[in-house]
Amino acid sequence: MAKIVVAGGLFAEEGDARNEARSQFARALGRELIARGHVLLGACRTQLDAVVAAAAEEICIERGLDPKKRIRSWVSQKPPSHEKGEITRSRVEDWGHVPRGYDFPEPIREADAAVIVGGWTGTQYAATWARIADKPIVPIATFGHAAAEIFNDELQNFDHRYASRVSLGDYEILNRVLPGVTSQAWIESFAKDVVSLTEKLISSKDVFIIMSFAEKAHLVDAYDTFCNVCKANDFYGFKVDDHIDNRQRIVPTVLESIRRAAFIIADVSEPRPNVYYELGFAQALGKGVITTAYEGTQLPFDIFDVPTLYWGSQHKLREELDKRIKLVRKS
Repeated sequence: MAKIVVAGGLFAEEGDARNEARSQFARALGRELIARGHVLLGACRTQLDAVVAAAAEEICIERGLDPKKRIRSWVSQKPPSHEKGEITRSRVEDWGHVPRGYDFPEPIREADAAVIVGGWTGTQYAATWARIADKPIVPIATFGHAAAEIFNDELQNFDHRYASRVSLGDYEILNRVLPGVTSQAWIESFAKDVVSLTEKLISSKDVFIIMSFAEKAHLVDAYDTFCNVCKANDFYGFKVDDHIDNRQRIVPTVLESIRRAAFIIADVSEPRPNVYYELGFAQALGKGVITTAYEGTQLPFDIFDVPTLYWGSQHKLREELDKRIKLVRKS
């Protein structure tokens, strides 16, 4: 469960063809966030806040969920734009000024990520606060206005802020072309894609497995164990030769996969240059690494003091790896 703030604004000048699509998307977004198990945060200021919260409350009621636990908003001196979920008085009245004591606006402080839809000058303030707080920003450029400007700004810092979690192509779905005739099915599909991207930006589910490519029975079995234990802990484990087609260059793919992984499993049972190279790169990035080796493996000087899970059977490997991954999830 993640806490996701939605900020921005819906309506522009009359005649803007995106007004209705923007509103439909806001509804689909509110429903999708709750359907995926997340908590909706907001500032309770704009019509966007009201539409998203109403849709979120609707699905809460449908599923027997408590809206006060799944929808949280903070309101300043102005009357709230809606009365859905739990609404609290904000200590930050004006997002355009740094408050006394340098306190973040509550929705930004509490959020794991910020989704931006439409909006104007005030929306830029929300994006700035999110950057200062180092929260992922998901600006829906498709519907224009401030979100489109924020999307272009985020692209300038994509490598620094997001490349370790998603590819540039993944992020660019936020600038998807709006069809001439927008169907409800298209809107709902786009909302699903946006929430999926947001989840990836918050926390990667990928686990990159570094190991020898040798087709030895005990290593093949170990790879299956790595993947199965990852799956049991809601991660996706893979090694590069099972995750690449013949049109991709292998070394850039390896480095990108390591950058984007939640953590690394490195099996050093076989002394291979690619294993040590990839392990060193992961360590240089500061990635969490679970190192494993078949019992009796003599580790080289460079890594002999690295905490290592030695295994002689798949049963032992499965049990010990499960414990290590559960510790990673708690950290």
